[in-house]
Amino acid sequence: MDKNLNQIKRNRILIGLYNDCKSSDYEIADFIFNEEKTLRKSNVEVEKYEVEVLYLSAFILTKFNRVDDIWKFIDSKTTDFDSSIGFDTEYLLSFGVDRVFKYLEQTDHPNKELGIKLVGSDLLSASYTQEEID
Repeated sequence: MDKNLNQIKRNRILIGLYNDCKSSDYEIADFIFNEEKTLRKSNVEVEKYEVEVLYLSAFILTKFNRVDDIWKFIDSKTTDFDSSIGFDTEYLLSFGVDRVFKYLEQTDHPNKELGIKLVGSDLLSASYTQEEID
């Protein structure tokens, strides 16, 4: 079976979530995002797959407004060279610029310094303003 069919199925579910997302849909959105992230990290030729499915799944996760999902996004952004460019830093700030900075300031997550490096150390050095995120 062509594994790309699994991505097509995930994309169809994401389109449904995009159009009608409920708070109870978090687990499926998270699962799909993790599947896409795993695909990017695998040894398969990712050029045969649609990276937009990863971006859409990230967008869907932002709808749940869980700031601790930033670690999933940082992991995706740092997967490889292509992801470092293609996975937009905007996702990291999508939970609210102030909120992300406060979260990073208070967290003891092992990737805290990497998070600060990617989004900036303060509001003045942030990659995006809240107006740009909105």
